[in-house]
Amino acid sequence: MNFMRSIIVAGIAMFIISCGQENEIKAEKETQLAEKEINGNEKFKIKEAALHAVFIHYDKLSSALVAKDAEAARLAANTIAEAAGNLETLEFMLAPSKAIASSSDLKVQREHYSALSNAYIEKIKTSGMESGVLYIDFCPMALNDKGGYWLSTENKVINPYYGDEMLHCGTVVDSVK
Repeated sequence: MNFMRSIIVAGIAMFIISCGQENEIKAEKETQLAEKEINGNEKFKIKEAALHAVFIHYDKLSSALVAKDAEAARLAANTIAEAAGNLETLEFMLAPSKAIASSSDLKVQREHYSALSNAYIEKIKTSGMESGVLYIDFCPMALNDKGGYWLSTENKVINPYYGDEMLHCGTVVDSVK
């Protein structure tokens, strides 16, 4: 039930954001609700509203990969792809999220997750944070020792590239404040 509510809340937030500035106050409230679904409280806010609103689905994608749940990863990635297809600001997320959504192979999903994460991290660094902090984690063993980055709301490693095989493999290498 919480999963469906999260999808609905984030979907509403994405719709409101795409409707224009006259709905900015409503979008802010919906985004705060989405944050609470992620964190249970208001830990952070990304300055760019579209980047902020899609984070709940990025977080769900990360959690699905940690849990080795290819179907949940597909669903989260599909929601990101829909948002990216509708908002020019998120266009950089379209190709990797579509690739994740169209595969049920965790290895393939994780490869595209890496591309998605790298681009998302750079956009968030450029946008900056209005409040709070996001952590940038890195696993040097991911993707056949090429390494892989991801974003986290907590200052601890929960590895989406290996799940329970090496749940805490990696380090927090940076943060966006």
